[in-house]
Amino acid sequence: MTYSVFFQKLLTKDQVCCAIITLNFVLQWGIGVAYKFKCINCGDVTFSASALKYQKSKNCEKCGGKIIQIFPPLKLGEILLELESITKDQLEQALAIQQRIMTHVALGKILLRLGYINQSELEKALKLQQLE
Repeated sequence: MTYSVFFQKLLTKDQVCCAIITLNFVLQWGIGVAYKFKCINCGDVTFSASALKYQKSKNCEKCGGKIIQIFPPLKLGEILLELESITKDQLEQALAIQQRIMTHVALGKILLRLGYINQSELEKALKLQQLE
């Protein structure tokens, strides 16, 4: 089996093109960070040399679903913001409470207690956080 046949079965043409473009960009500009994204609807994985906030589209090319950065890993609050489960103000309030508490309390627990998110939203965000 040749390499081209091997790769044809594993990767789509778009995935190979995206990887080559990203690699060329990284090599040309000396930027060592590549970003990895995943569609929360269809699970399609893509790569880019730039962060999601600089992408012209924040939706999956295949299904139109929302994409989220999975590498470098996002913090829980960032994921919940991307999922539009909480607002920036709600995150800031929860983080302020977390800093004031003498013992460490997980951000997710604080957001649950405040009623900003429900258990299923927390579980979804935690699952996305572990996708790396």
